[in-house]
Amino acid sequence: MVKFMQKKKSSRTGKLFSRIFNFRQWSDWDRSQSTASYLWERVTLLFIVKDKKENAENFEAAKRRLNITDKQLEDRKKSLYLLAWIMAILAFVIIAYALYQLFFGTYQAALVSCVLSFVALGLFFRYHFWYFQIKNKKLGCTFSEWFYQGLLGRKS
Repeated sequence: MVKFMQKKKSSRTGKLFSRIFNFRQWSDWDRSQSTASYLWERVTLLFIVKDKKENAENFEAAKRRLNITDKQLEDRKKSLYLLAWIMAILAFVIIAYALYQLFFGTYQAALVSCVLSFVALGLFFRYHFWYFQIKNKKLGCTFSEWFYQGLLGRKS
């Protein structure tokens, strides 16, 4: 008579078994799934070419918006050029040190030195690229423009 009002009872063994062997919680499935979807979104953003913005800011508009004078730009250009070449020299010194470490067989130190040299080369690229944009008074330069005109010195 009261049978339809009673909840279905599960066995205590079944509850215990599901608590002990909860694979979804062990593997942290929900977080793994959200991390994988985040990484997939980032990878697709790397390979999808987006159209250039039609109302992209030009150099003169950025200069006015940031209230930068020509004298300040010249100072920044000189300091960025100097910083870029200091980073390049530092990178080559670190690479020489890595080769020295390889010669004596300390591979872990050589690996760390190579990583540090890549960081220094990345900073060289950043500073020299900024210098190149200020020198040409153009925002949004491409890598090939920087490489051929800024680094190799070819004419456009």
